[in-house]
Amino acid sequence: TLKQEYDRDVASGTPINVPLNYYPEDDPARAPLNRWRSHAHLLYGNWVSELYLTTPFDMDRIGQESTDWRG
Repeated sequence: TLKQEYDRDVASGTPINVPLNYYPEDDPARAPLNRWRSHAHLLYGNWVSELYLTTPFDMDRIGQESTDWRG
């Protein structure tokens, strides 16, 4: 995570700026907020739904033929 990379660089003495807007009030002593999780779930769920809805298939042919496209 960005926190792990930041902590690693600080521990090694590498001069680095605090990542802007990552920590509350840009204070690395405070835990970063996890605001993306619900958006990630929606994105993934919508992607899977789109794949399912746009993939043509015939229910009667499922399991009847090889799907090995390697040749």
